[in-house]
Amino acid sequence: DLKIINDTAYIAWINSDKKLSDDAEKTEIFKTWEISAAEFDKTNKTFKNISAVTDNAETDMMPRIFGDNSEISIVWVKNSSDDIFGQSNTYSIMTSTLSNGEWSDVKVYADGLMPIDSLDGCRYGNSTYIAYATDLDGDQTDCTDKEVYLNKKRLTDNAVLDSKPVFSNDALYYYSGGEIVEYNLADGSSKTVAEAVSTDRFNVISDGKNSAIVYGSSDSLITELSAVMYDLESEKWGESITLTDLDSDIRGSFQKTER
Repeated sequence: DLKIINDTAYIAWINSDKKLSDDAEKTEIFKTWEISAAEFDKTNKTFKNISAVTDNAETDMMPRIFGDNSEISIVWVKNSSDDIFGQSNTYSIMTSTLSNGEWSDVKVYADGLMPIDSLDGCRYGNSTYIAYATDLDGDQTDCTDKEVYLNKKRLTDNAVLDSKPVFSNDALYYYSGGEIVEYNLADGSSKTVAEAVSTDRFNVISDGKNSAIVYGSSDSLITELSAVMYDLESEKWGESITLTDLDSDIRGSFQKTER
């Protein structure tokens, strides 16, 4: 995970530096997964403070780095059963905070959770927000009971798939039954910003002012790449626009580029 925070790049990733035998079981491989992080040094144009945030014999995965001018943190998922396929309820959410170039001791944010689909974190109003999507009963064949939680409180309660929470600026975005929903952190209001979304694999793109959400939209048997853009003047999300056409060209607002 790569984030630009206070004009500095931070990166967090899964690292494995332990030797394994040729016939190692998959659980042995997962146990070697650790969380590492680094900060980019703009003066020397290289990464510094390259650190191992975790060092244990359990599976650590899904690192997300976030912060503001007062605090930089990482949030990730740990599974004590070394199960990355969602067959157990031994999932925990862990955190660590950067201070003077060193990462703090790992803290348990939440434990005893069912399989976690995705998670993200952010700093807003001097507070930390962590969102995640989890399956309520652990049955991976039924996704209608997968719900989004925000700061350990259930945010969604319905019979459709809710997944892929991601923070951008002052809001939380997530997929909900063919729509992308925006949850406002300031007042707790929610609204749909995109419809006819064919997949929960969407991206929120922002430079701090201008924002866009890019996603797949489905019409019958055809799936196109679509987007909605935030209008600064009206302070509203615009109508959906299609970025692709049947000739497999990618279209932009100002030009067309052959793929």
